[in-house]
Amino acid sequence: MLRLLRGVWHSGLLPSALRHKLRPTASMLVLRFVGNQIASADALARGPITISGFFGEVLGIGRAARLTADALETAGYQVIRHDIRTTLNAKGEATLPTRNCGVWLLHCNPPEAAIVMSRIPRAQWNARYRVGYWVYELPKAPENWLRFSRTFHEVWAPSSFVASALTGAACPVRLLPHPVPNTFATSRKGDPNQTRVIAFADLRSSAARKNPLGAVQAFLAAYPSAQERVELIVKIVQRSADPTSFGAIQASVAGRPDIRLIDSELSDAATIELLQQSDIFLSLHRSEGFGLAILEAMQAGCAVLATGWSGNLDFMSGMGDALVPYSLTQVYDPAGVYPAGALWAEPDIREAAIRLRRLASEPQLRAAQNSAAQANLSKLRTRWSAELLSKEPFSAWAARS
Repeated sequence: MLRLLRGVWHSGLLPSALRHKLRPTASMLVLRFVGNQIASADALARGPITISGFFGEVLGIGRAARLTADALETAGYQVIRHDIRTTLNAKGEATLPTRNCGVWLLHCNPPEAAIVMSRIPRAQWNARYRVGYWVYELPKAPENWLRFSRTFHEVWAPSSFVASALTGAACPVRLLPHPVPNTFATSRKGDPNQTRVIAFADLRSSAARKNPLGAVQAFLAAYPSAQERVELIVKIVQRSADPTSFGAIQASVAGRPDIRLIDSELSDAATIELLQQSDIFLSLHRSEGFGLAILEAMQAGCAVLATGWSGNLDFMSGMGDALVPYSLTQVYDPAGVYPAGALWAEPDIREAAIRLRRLASEPQLRAAQNSAAQANLSKLRTRWSAELLSKEPFSAWAARS
């Protein structure tokens, strides 16, 4: 039956648009035939941690996978990086780069994880301790995610917001925030006579959720006329993913030389350098599963203004005016990434503009906020210490270097 299903899927008989829509569901169906039983402890053996993720791509989830691999290596574990793009694009079976033992950490969400697991023979992963590292940006994860959790020994959630969304999962859900690197300085590298505000948005992740247009609107409300000493940079990734939203952003900044759009892909190092050249990171998101870009902006020394709701609250506690007030509203996502009926935040643009203007005009306020931010980040770093990780269940099956 499994071969028959795969044969129909790869036959070319199904229209490509239908295949794209059904791909995650079809993969989860395949897993039902493959089996989702968790191997007993007797069947497991210690080995390296194989991390499957988007290691070679400019994606937030790809950046998170790279940080996780680095943190586990720093803690003394043997780590093997497995880039899953080739597996996702494969038409037939694929392989894992290590023998069937140790820990398999799938650093991707269930739709992608299901595809990867359906392409790799069960014999290659059944006797591994399996961990999913998932991020969902609404208060309740889809039911098929919760059912899919039966395939894992445990699932990691980067924030309490995501952990709550995964309530009802069939395996333990452990709160493990994304690692906080300490490899770059927090000193300002930009023009001391210029105040730079920056906003990020990957249009593959829903322009409505990331809300770069809200950042532009707040800046325009704070500064109705063009400024000489204050500028806004809006860094967009994958404009082709949502040309309509990108066009709306372009139209909103027309005639404003103090607002620049950057739509080229930058490496991790180049992105960090851009943050180090900035003074304020503006995130008027409607929801974040974690908010890695916000955290890295704080790490780079930026003051932050961010919507006071969802995953970023875990590392922005006690930061007061850095959290922009909001109201909860029904989800409306023209791109269709997120379903209607759920709730997310609508940030108060007017209040954000007031706080932005004040933060831009008072360097001492930015410095005070940065001190509070560094204290929060210091607490997060301890979560990935070798001592604490050694107490986690996965560590029993993870070989040390």
